[in-house]
Amino acid sequence: MQKVKTESIGDDDRIADPDFVPDLEVMPIYTDDFEEVDGVNIDTIIENIEYSSSTSQPPTPSETFPHPGPSSRPGSSGRSQAKQKLNLQKYLSVDEQICSTKARHNLKRYNGKKPHKWGYKIYVLIGVSGFAYKFEPETGAENVVGPNEPNLGAAANVVVRLAREIPRNQNYRLYFDNYFTSLLLLEYFTKQRILSLGTIRRNRIPDCKLPAEKEISKTERSYSVEYVACVQGTDISTVAWKDNKIVTLASSFVGELPKSQVSRYNKPHKR
Repeated sequence: MQKVKTESIGDDDRIADPDFVPDLEVMPIYTDDFEEVDGVNIDTIIENIEYSSSTSQPPTPSETFPHPGPSSRPGSSGRSQAKQKLNLQKYLSVDEQICSTKARHNLKRYNGKKPHKWGYKIYVLIGVSGFAYKFEPETGAENVVGPNEPNLGAAANVVVRLAREIPRNQNYRLYFDNYFTSLLLLEYFTKQRILSLGTIRRNRIPDCKLPAEKEISKTERSYSVEYVACVQGTDISTVAWKDNKIVTLASSFVGELPKSQVSRYNKPHKR
């Protein structure tokens, strides 16, 4: 069998129409010194470009990058107006939260008691509805004391900073746990007319008159005892209450009484 060599004709229009004549565009003709026949000189164009670049002044840094002041920031006025219209709820709380992440960062913390054990640690001011009004990430260098604010320690200063948004002299209720609570913190908020309550550690109560935890553990469940002390002219109530374990509370506006009945889970009876 002989092999026949063929050529591909492609899209050549001359095969379909033998009388086809392509319409070629008339291209400009240039001489050896890059001067066009119609009289346009390329050297003149280059000279004009160099002259315009030498006479024009470059913009100043302030014109190129304007200062990001409050007036030039987009939406800054809207955020400030929304912040003024936002009313805080009467019952507020300060607590810590772990924002889970898989990133590798030096601000990543571990807390085995949280649902998400690894993440960024954030202190949050929230209302009774769960709405977060203000938050502050823990960086290790945020212990800044403002003017006319006492230095109550790193933990208590967090509550003081987050409570700056709370109106004074309106008897807002503020709650926090034993990580933040101290008697001086309660005394400070009392002078600001902010009612506060929190669980407290025994070693933060100087000359504690409450019974020892071993004695309270021998009593029946729901046992409670109260002592009131004066801290720099402010009455602070400390209460020890036996629940599943012994809970110690300190407050500037509530105490042991009045008592009421509540439903609690009974582990021995499983009900």
